[in-house]
Amino acid sequence: MPHNILIIRHIPDSEAAKFQVEGPGGKAAKPVELQQPFGFPVKGRPESGLMRELQWYLEEFLSYPYPPNTDRAENIIDAIKEWGRQSFNAVFDDVNARRMFDRATENGHEHLHLQIRSDDSRILAWPWEALRDPEAEFLGQNCQIERRLEEDIRDPIVTADELPDDIINILLVTARPYKQDIRFRSVSRSLVNLIVEGRLPGKVHLLRPPTLDNLCRHLAEHPNFYHILHFDGHGAFGVLKPEEDDSRKNHSHAFQGPQGYLVFEDDDGNEKLVSPDQLRPLLRDYQIPAVVLNACQSAMQGIESDDPFAAVSTSLLKAGVPSVVAMAYSLYVRGAQVFLPEFYGELFKHGDVAKAARAGRLKMVENPERISLRGTFKLEDWLVPVLYQQEPFDFSFITEVKETAPAEESKLPREASDSENPYGFIGRDGALLELERAIRRKTPAVLIQGLGGVGKTTLARGFLKWLEDTGGLGSGCFWLTFHDIRNADFVFGHMGTALFGAQFLQLNTEEKIELLIKVFRERRYFIVWDNFEAAKGIEGTYLKETMDEENREYLLTFLKKLRGGKSKVIITSRSEEDWLGVQRAKITIGGLDGEEQWEYCETIIRELGLDFDRKDAKLVELMRMLNGHPLAMRALLPKLEKFSPGEIIQALNSNIAGLGLEDQSLAKTYATLQFVSQSLPEEWKPLLIPLGMHEKYVDGDYLEMMAKRVDEKWSREVIDDFLEALVKAGLLRNLGGSIYEMHPALTGFLRSTVLEKSDEETRDRWTRAFVDIMGSLAEAYGPRPMHEQRPVFQLHGANFHYAMNEAERLKMDTDYAALLQAKANYALEERNFKTASDLYEQYKEHKKAAGDEEGEAVAYHQLGIIAEERRDFKTAEKWYMKSLAIEEKLGNEQGAAQTYHQFGRIAQEQRDFKTAEKWYLKALNIFISQNNEHHAAITYHQLGRIAQEQRDFKTAEKWYLKSLEIKDKLGNEQDAASTYHQLGRIAQEQHDLKTAEKWYLKSLAIEEKLGNEDGIAITYHQLGRIAQEQRDFKTAEEWYLKSLAINNKIDNESEAAKNYHQLGMIAEEQRDFQSAEEWYLKSLAIEEKLGNESGAAQTYHQLGIIAGEQRDFNSAENWYLKSLEIKEKLGDKHFAASTYGQLGILAGLQGRFAESGKWLIKSIIGFTNTKDPDNAKKVVNNFHIFHKEASPSERGELERMWAEGGLGEFPGEAGVN
Repeated sequence: MPHNILIIRHIPDSEAAKFQVEGPGGKAAKPVELQQPFGFPVKGRPESGLMRELQWYLEEFLSYPYPPNTDRAENIIDAIKEWGRQSFNAVFDDVNARRMFDRATENGHEHLHLQIRSDDSRILAWPWEALRDPEAEFLGQNCQIERRLEEDIRDPIVTADELPDDIINILLVTARPYKQDIRFRSVSRSLVNLIVEGRLPGKVHLLRPPTLDNLCRHLAEHPNFYHILHFDGHGAFGVLKPEEDDSRKNHSHAFQGPQGYLVFEDDDGNEKLVSPDQLRPLLRDYQIPAVVLNACQSAMQGIESDDPFAAVSTSLLKAGVPSVVAMAYSLYVRGAQVFLPEFYGELFKHGDVAKAARAGRLKMVENPERISLRGTFKLEDWLVPVLYQQEPFDFSFITEVKETAPAEESKLPREASDSENPYGFIGRDGALLELERAIRRKTPAVLIQGLGGVGKTTLARGFLKWLEDTGGLGSGCFWLTFHDIRNADFVFGHMGTALFGAQFLQLNTEEKIELLIKVFRERRYFIVWDNFEAAKGIEGTYLKETMDEENREYLLTFLKKLRGGKSKVIITSRSEEDWLGVQRAKITIGGLDGEEQWEYCETIIRELGLDFDRKDAKLVELMRMLNGHPLAMRALLPKLEKFSPGEIIQALNSNIAGLGLEDQSLAKTYATLQFVSQSLPEEWKPLLIPLGMHEKYVDGDYLEMMAKRVDEKWSREVIDDFLEALVKAGLLRNLGGSIYEMHPALTGFLRSTVLEKSDEETRDRWTRAFVDIMGSLAEAYGPRPMHEQRPVFQLHGANFHYAMNEAERLKMDTDYAALLQAKANYALEERNFKTASDLYEQYKEHKKAAGDEEGEAVAYHQLGIIAEERRDFKTAEKWYMKSLAIEEKLGNEQGAAQTYHQFGRIAQEQRDFKTAEKWYLKALNIFISQNNEHHAAITYHQLGRIAQEQRDFKTAEKWYLKSLEIKDKLGNEQDAASTYHQLGRIAQEQHDLKTAEKWYLKSLAIEEKLGNEDGIAITYHQLGRIAQEQRDFKTAEEWYLKSLAINNKIDNESEAAKNYHQLGMIAEEQRDFQSAEEWYLKSLAIEEKLGNESGAAQTYHQLGIIAGEQRDFNSAENWYLKSLEIKEKLGDKHFAASTYGQLGILAGLQGRFAESGKWLIKSIIGFTNTKDPDNAKKVVNNFHIFHKEASPSERGELERMWAEGGLGEFPGEAGVN
């Protein structure tokens, strides 16, 4: 035995408690008698004893730390010091004992390892850590102390060789069965953070749910894996009656008898007592080297207990667990939060459990402040953590692992990061526990509901991070933000492509749901639907639905089918989402709870550089009043720089009474905001009126303009000071320049208080200024390109909505019309056709009522564009005709020219190029005559499109370059990008792929810079075409899928159909005909739905090729003829030539050579006439192949056809190359 190990051995069967010290080499001192601590006197408590008093001090004192209890506590501390001094002197009074002690501590007390050995549980319960060396104070603070049993028990576990040696795996059992329980993560969070943030070679796995059955199951599924079982919960003592075993209803974790238990949960989250007998075989079978029990009373032995295993810790030793760290008394949460991180940190550093326990106790000595009724108060609770060991497991292997473990690759998507939160994720343990329990149930979705800004998204992110850090995330996570999602198919496609690849997108919506459900029911994923209120909108607010009823019904169907599965959907929303019914469990969040408030309070105050005094009674009262509301705390606590807590309390009480709100939570929030507003200088307060008209964002520049329209005296300096004061209060956040983000609660407060109480004249004067500025802004940006509109509408969309309603009330017709038109145009640009149509109908009626024919014509024109985008050309033409009639009547040449241009677009879409060209030239003449370069450039571009469609690439390029010259001159980047794109298309059609790619990338750079998703998607598609032509199918597929993701998100079905078509071509070229057919049919369904005959014809053609490749000649012919009928009807000679060629090949393969020749000659003529010599040459080669295979008589017939086709002299075999 090393010289630094000393044993204090209890001598059994002695009348008095006798002990002897043993050292290396079998040396032993003479036995000595020690006074038992149970009856050791405590001043002022003659009928009690030290152990009973110590229990009161450690477990009850802080519930009322006032005189006379403080005197009683001081007497207990004095008594423990005295017992420790007397016991130390008695033990080491013998010369030999003292000599052994001096030898063991010659290099410092920290090297001493003291073992207390006894078979008597009462002896082990003594506070041995309180032994007090006059030269070094308490031994428990300065050396390693452990308790051992003398009884010949089962040999300690020999750990399996398979146990990992590069990481410490910790199984954490956190049981919280009581309604008024300690915080869910009060202890575990510090442990998890220690490992994750310190990048230590460890991993915490949380047992979900914390039931005994699940513990058995989990250990069976993970044998030879865990090094430590950490139980975080309650211990209990008592004699449990058989009938009570499974049905205890009372909170009973207090001394009640000789039997020790751990309190687990049952399947319903209620209390379930687990005895050592139940745990013993489990831990023995699965050979876990160490157990940590930060459960109150987990190590305490009752005075009347004769069984050394009556407490859980000693029972675990009997099961063969080498090391058990337990609590001798109930340990306050703050004490555990101090002990455990230090304990684990030291364990990772040195791999020695005893040293780690001492380090934890020492940290508690250094940090004795605990939470009490009177704030923080000093408590000597370092005595509570104790160590039981037989033959300790050697954890030193972990010291050889690199100190900084490589960070695990996160399974969380980028959107789940909470990096922008200045204070980090604090508190919400109650909500996290609710979430943990909710995901155990069959309900498929959990709704986190609350007011705007209360922290719903923050909670969702915090929960996901907690799941990942504790082994509960499962297979991964999907995050979808619903603000910009209009199509349920995008939601399913986002998840499906990640799981199944691109083929998933071939399925229809019902099939997608079924396939996803199969995976999500069998495997654990978390799916977040953030800002879900956008899907249905919130009635009575500016927030309108982004999804129609059909798409919402798909989402509801998905949830219904997911019910009972392993995966869960986490929804965040301001709305209660009642339409989801029983498919969602609701968790409503408000303020932070209990200790969380103080943690948040301290974080804010320390960040501001202020002193934090939790003992301040007025601060305690203020915190109670704020009720943990994050907004209220962020707004008010910085005011402690200028006001005392008492002054703030007085003002809040006055405000709450004055508001007269029934909802007390809302009343407290508004009272907080009122305090902030009241603390502003009197001369600034009028600015709260226009501020209340804003929602989400306010621009200081525009606020200044409004103020000056009301009164010229307002200066920019005052405006800036006003806004910065609100920034300091946490109600605004500067986003750079003059733009500020508003706290969501601020608008509601100002409208229900400041605006409501302002006199009508004052309010309307400010309202007119607000409407005028917003109307001017809308008028300026409404006609601009999307990339210029988007940032303005993102900032001021809600402000435009409020301004429009106020303009209507105040009969400010010009501003009303400007706002209405701008909102309608933005909806159109976003392809939100339903909203755009509704708004333009409203605009039309407004202009009609006002007798404004010119405005009425504009409305008709825009309604025509909406119909055209929906490919309803008949309706579009009707609207354009109505617009044109007014424009011609009024002599509005510019308006008429724009309508002529749109007629050209309709004709072009229907491949009536001659008519299209006539309309374009008619429009162009007017644009040129009136020097309207902008619209002239657009028309040049469309003339280029017509030439390109007819394969007249030279003419097309001329038109495009003419258009581009004007666009570059005017600095019109967005339109220039469109022309760069078309120049790329021309180069690609002529197989100059390098030049094509150059043009596409030039276009893409602008589109990405401007955030034009429509244009980006189209260019991604064309880059896919280039890769496909180069036979780089993998890259091509990546481009097409990127394009498709955008098109599905913005609900651009027409472009999505093209993506599906090209994905089919990739599959076809790789001879995966089944996949190709699925892609084509997916494309075809859209084309037929939209009435896009040209696109449908192309897909019919490709379906014919697939059928032919599989030698289904009948089907192939039917597809080709179906395609040909449309192409001939539309006059698409080039594509018709391609179909002629395929019909010729089909006939030739079946030996019908005369028929084959007829089709092939039509194809050659078609390609020749459309200036495509390359394809013409390929068809000539096919003609010669079938000519060679034909009989002599058939050859003659083919040669005659050749001549009659006007193709000249038949070249013979020599002409075939």
